[in-house]
Amino acid sequence: MDGRARSASSVQPSARGSHRRAAKSPTELTNDLTKLLGRAAGAVTAVPQQPTPPEIVPGRHHADPPPPLPAPPEPTRFRFGRPQLLAAAGIVAAATVAVPLLLIWAPGAEATGTAITPASRGHACRAGTPNRDLFQACRAAAAIRTATDEALGDGTDVSIPDVGERHREVIPDTRLCSAGRERYRGLDLARDDWPTTVVPSEGTTTFEYRLDDRHSGRLRFFLTRAGYDPKQPLTWEDLEPKPIGQVTGKPGTDNAYRVRVRLPKRSGTHVVYTIWEREDTDAALYACSDVRFGRAGENRIPGDDDAATPAAPAAPAVRPTGATVSPSSARPSDAAPNGGDPNTDEPTPAWESGIAYDVDDLVEFDGVTYRCLQPHRSVPGWEPESAPALWEVA
Repeated sequence: MDGRARSASSVQPSARGSHRRAAKSPTELTNDLTKLLGRAAGAVTAVPQQPTPPEIVPGRHHADPPPPLPAPPEPTRFRFGRPQLLAAAGIVAAATVAVPLLLIWAPGAEATGTAITPASRGHACRAGTPNRDLFQACRAAAAIRTATDEALGDGTDVSIPDVGERHREVIPDTRLCSAGRERYRGLDLARDDWPTTVVPSEGTTTFEYRLDDRHSGRLRFFLTRAGYDPKQPLTWEDLEPKPIGQVTGKPGTDNAYRVRVRLPKRSGTHVVYTIWEREDTDAALYACSDVRFGRAGENRIPGDDDAATPAAPAAPAVRPTGATVSPSSARPSDAAPNGGDPNTDEPTPAWESGIAYDVDDLVEFDGVTYRCLQPHRSVPGWEPESAPALWEVA
């Protein structure tokens, strides 16, 4: 052997001591892949399928019931961890606070009420009364479309639930009559043609305020200062600092307060601002009542009195602004001797309910001839002798 042959044989690796693997054939690779897929499929829990009921072979006896279906697998149980427990505790705590609040501030839980004498704007202009259509201020207030699109109410819920004694801080100027409530924004209109109750100047009269129940509280009446202009928005500075009348405790058995009030010397139209504060909560009710100072004993309430004569509304207390009568047509000597129209020989028609009367129309009632002072449709309770704002003796 020559040395070249030995060196050549030493370069070739032996089959037994080789560290290199022979390449796998395509068939072996396919088998390995199949094994891997099988292992992966075995690791995933398959959703059991409901077995189909056994097929009933025709002719077989059907008395034996089919074998019962296997029970479905139990659902996976959710294990609460620390985050889930904290979230559940927060929900329970929030519900513990929110549920009592919902019970406390549920609609109807708070007291409701308003001034009856002198009638508040909401009470005098409430729906279903003749004043709602007769007085332009009532129509204007009802025509206002609020952001909440709520209709003008009867004024019994002009309230703030948690105001305490912070009336001036919570209710802004020009919003006193509505107490800032959007639904009653129309009651803040600065007008001089609201339904008005006549009260005596330097005289004594009785104010009435009615609640929905015998809630205990403090009731106060504030009057506007001398020189008040009803055509200007009402502000806190327009009110006298001291009330003209007040009472503390529960109302009468009919849920009404009746307070004897001594009125100062005033003339023209003013506003009585009423505040009722509930004793056991921080809630308060508010009302604006328009009054006109006149002779003692002329006090008449606009709107109907629910307690006295619900079917016969009282007539307006004063003439609306602009209702004038010609001096020549107002003299009693101008009336015809037979009580008819002085310009004709026809007798004066009798007053009737449900008739649309115009200014200067003449009617006869209880043997007396009356002249109409403002356009209106007559209703029971507005007879000429009971409605000085609508009729005068001709």
